[in-house]
Amino acid sequence: MAFIKGHPVAAQVERKRQDIFTAVCIGLIPLALYVAVAFCAVVLTLFIGRVFVPTNAFLVQRQIDLFGFIGGLVLAFMFYAIAALLIIRRTLQRSEVQLYIRVILWTLVTTAFFILSPIIVAILLPQHPAP
Repeated sequence: MAFIKGHPVAAQVERKRQDIFTAVCIGLIPLALYVAVAFCAVVLTLFIGRVFVPTNAFLVQRQIDLFGFIGGLVLAFMFYAIAALLIIRRTLQRSEVQLYIRVILWTLVTTAFFILSPIIVAILLPQHPAP
């Protein structure tokens, strides 16, 4: 469907597209925070494991790596949860456009599924050591 530039309907369609794009970007903020903090946790774990642990102490290095990595992922999940709750609160306070609110909330649900999918797979398909 072709719209004439400057036509009121074309302006409405363009504004609706911009609102949807803005809503999706707002909904992806928690995922971006999660990825950034998780990346920092991995880099910090590698740095700590290589600098502060002697090269011949494998068991000590393994424990430090595991502690740093799990701590970083827990911290990343906390950042994700706080950012998602703040966005949900701000979104529900706005009563402008129902489509805008729905897009933000569906984007948050999608990112939550993306974050939780490895946990769901680990529960559904447990690892069993070979006999």
